[in-house]
Amino acid sequence: MPKHRDLKLDNISKYRYRELYNWCLQYWDWQKPKTKELFVQYRKNCDLLELTLHQAIIEIYGDNTEIIYPIMLEAITNENVTYEYLSIKRNIPCGKYLYWKIRRRFYYLLDRKK
Repeated sequence: MPKHRDLKLDNISKYRYRELYNWCLQYWDWQKPKTKELFVQYRKNCDLLELTLHQAIIEIYGDNTEIIYPIMLEAITNENVTYEYLSIKRNIPCGKYLYWKIRRRFYYLLDRKK
């Protein structure tokens, strides 16, 4: 299993990045709340993540988000999903440079919002 590498971001420490990264990995757990109170909090978390991802994609890739959005969502909410995996299995519609640019922008925006 490949080891996760920290994403190098300006103005975000590696520890803050790790906090945001691990927060995003909880996305699929948020889909199964056990109480009404948790449902409200989990929905807010999902909305924040989803809207921030949409914003990052639009800023970097443009308005055509319907193809790339689910692929980028998979990439940021699952461990060890690499660009190579996405290009082979999911046919990601952008090159490695744009993929990493979208990811960096997403974490930058998420840091500002969270």
